[in-house]
Order: sequence, then structure tokens, then C-alpha cells
Amino acid sequence: MKTEGEYSHMKSIFNGWTKVFRFTFMQNTSARAYRITTIVLGLLLFVIPVISFQLAFQNKDEKETKSTVDTVYVCDNSSLKTADYSLVNNSGNELYSHIDYRQAVDDISAAVDTAGNNSNHSLVLYVENAQKGFSISVVRPEGSKVTEREADYFASFFEDNFIYVLVSKTALNSAQLHEITWKSAVTVNTAGVNTNKNIGVEVLKVTVPVLLSITIYMMILLYGQTIFGNFIADKASKVMETLLVAVSSYALVFGKLAAICLSAVIQFSFWIICLILGLSAGIFITGQQNPQAMAGINQFLQSIKDAAGSDAFSIHSFVFAFAALVLGFALFCMVAGVLGSLAGKTDDAQPLMGIFTVITVLCYLVSFVNTGGNNEQLIRILRYIPFTAAFIVPADVFVGKMTIWEGILSLSITLISSVIIAVVAGKIYNLMILYKGNVPKAKDLLRMLKNR
Repeated sequence: MKTEGEYSHMKSIFNGWTKVFRFTFMQNTSARAYRITTIVLGLLLFVIPVISFQLAFQNKDEKETKSTVDTVYVCDNSSLKTADYSLVNNSGNELYSHIDYRQAVDDISAAVDTAGNNSNHSLVLYVENAQKGFSISVVRPEGSKVTEREADYFASFFEDNFIYVLVSKTALNSAQLHEITWKSAVTVNTAGVNTNKNIGVEVLKVTVPVLLSITIYMMILLYGQTIFGNFIADKASKVMETLLVAVSSYALVFGKLAAICLSAVIQFSFWIICLILGLSAGIFITGQQNPQAMAGINQFLQSIKDAAGSDAFSIHSFVFAFAALVLGFALFCMVAGVLGSLAGKTDDAQPLMGIFTVITVLCYLVSFVNTGGNNEQLIRILRYIPFTAAFIVPADVFVGKMTIWEGILSLSITLISSVIIAVVAGKIYNLMILYKGNVPKAKDLLRMLKNR
């Protein structure tokens, strides 16, 4: 058990870290590149969703408005000659419910001439017997104002609803006709298990883990390079010597890493806010310009609101997921600090950065591959290994795969690991201050730490 003197010593070696923190934080955030990157990418994250919604939901094509086809001449050379084609108007598709179906002569050329002479917005439906079923063609008269795209849409509509014509040959009334043309949904349920699926929630449960893990991965690699560059720059200048006069190497390393982490989190948070604002603006503008397109969006958003009462997608799960993301990111920043402390000169940075990249990629791949599998036992273990938990826990807490208490345990392990790694980084930094030569091998470094 540690004595009071030992605790005082641990506290004293971190004295002054706030001075280093303030200096490094101001140095990072006042850099022109940092500010330009933050603002430009933030604007892009705002503008891109707005443009994307406009492109995706702006009266995309003629199919979303009332069809300009007003008359269809039926040239029927099949066994359906007495069928009532106008029953297709009962399909419930308002885009085509106004069309007038007229029987034409059996000759297709004569039918096309008749359609062209009588209406600029007509089509000819040519039906004949095939080896299996019927062969149906849609013909545009010469000079018709019905575009090829509109004709294609009508052909697709008629193909989907041809059953109305077939059923018209039976003795069914209108109500019975509707019943047999209804589409039925078939689901598979397990007795005693609630299998009601919320579509919006299920979509997010798949996409959120992927997006969050990729985001953390990119943040770690991007700011890992920043940490390496910062450590190398300090060792190559007189800044390090000036700082070490006032504070210990532990305080120096911890203050620098904390400042870089915070500047990264602020930048990332700004981008997230811009993205949320962009999505909100895109949804609002789309709703004003195209109310019909909002039906699917509103259904999706409502499904998320319905699920917000549980642990999944709630405010507290979002806050906790954000905290897990920050701590996981901080852990890898501390690892970058350990490797950055080993670099004595610029030439050392490249191989050490390569080691850092390999560690990050391996942890990301292990996490990504296994979260998509069915090995629940392995996934539970990975949630409590700090280096893989960084990629798994934020999303699992947010989507409700982990309880808050399980998340607290995982975050506690990550926090303790981060502090331990930060202390190791401080020791290594202190050892390497006056070290000359190549980067020491792992066994030599352990021996140096042990003798320290």
C-alpha cells in the first residue's frame, strides 16, 4: 500500500502540467492550418447534406408527378379480348388512375395511327398470347408528347398491375378484386420472443457502429501524426529545454497530450454540429419544397423517437457514447505519446509512426470484423480490452447493446490504462532527453526503465 509520501511524489511529478497544456493548446488551435481545416471541413459537412437532400428528393422525375398519359389504346390480339382494362385504375396508384383505356382495332399499325391522330398524350398497349402467359408491348405514336421515360414508367406500372385485367375475366366484384390483389406481409416469429422490429432503429444499429469505428480510426491516425510531429518539433527546438526547467517530463508529456486531445475533440465536435445542422437544414428545405418526399423521412425519424425511451439512442446514451469515444481516442493518443517520446530525431519518426499505424489498424480490424459476427462471447471480451474497446464501446452503448453500467466498467479500464500509459510516456521522455543514437530496442528500453 502506498504511503502518503508516495502519493505526494506522484502528485508533484505532474505539477505544472496545466502550464504545458495551455501553451500547447494555444499553439495548436491558433495555427492557421488547424483553423482553416476546421472551418472548411465544417462548411462542407453542412453544405453536402443540404445538396444531397435536394438531389435525392427534388421531384426527381416525371414519375413523382401525375402522368401526362391520358389515353391508352388497347390492341388486344390475345385471349383477353373481352377483359376490362380500365380496372387497372383501381390499383390505388393515383398517378395513373385517370387514364382512359379504349379498345382499338386488331392491327397494331392502325391502332398507332388512331392514337396519334386522336391525342398527343396517348399510348398503344399491344397484347398477344405467348408460350407462357402474355406478351405486352407499349408503343409511343410518332410525335407523341409522352416521353420515353414516361412510357417506361407506365409499362412498369402496368406490368405490376396486369393482374387486374386477368381477374376481370372472372365473376369477382370490385371488393373481392381488391382483396385478392392486396399484398400480404409474411413474418417469422419465435414463441415467447418479442420480434417487433423498428426499421429506423435496426438501420441505425447497423450503420452507427460502422460509422463510429471508422471515425475513431481516422481521428487516431490523423492526430497520431500530429503528436509525433509535435514531439519531434519540440526536441529539435529550444522549447523542450525551456519547459523542462519549469516542469517535470511527466507533466510535460501529460500536458501536451491532453492539449492535443482537447483540440482534436473540439474540432471533431464542431464538425459533428455542422453535420447535424446540415442534415436538419436539408430535411427542412426538402419538407418545404417537396412534402410528399418527407413521408419516408418522417417515418424514419418517428421510429427513432419511438425508440428514444429505452437505453438505445437516448440522451444519456449519446453523452456516454461521446465520453467513450473521447477516452478511447485519448488512449491511443497516449500510445502515440509513448512512441513519440522514443523519437530523438526526424528520421526516427517514420518507423515509429509505422508501428503506431500497425497497432491502430490491427485493433480496428479485430473490432470491426468481430462486431459483424455472431461470437457474442468474444465481443464481450473485446469490450473490456482498452485497445479494442475504443472502437466498439461508443457504438454499443449508443445503440443499446451494452448497459450503462457495463459501459462504466469498460471506460474505467480504459481510463486507468490511459493514465498508466501516460506515466510510461513521461518516463520514456525523461530517459530519451539526453539519449543519442538509434531508437533503443524493446528489451533495452525495458532494462533502462527498470534501472531508472
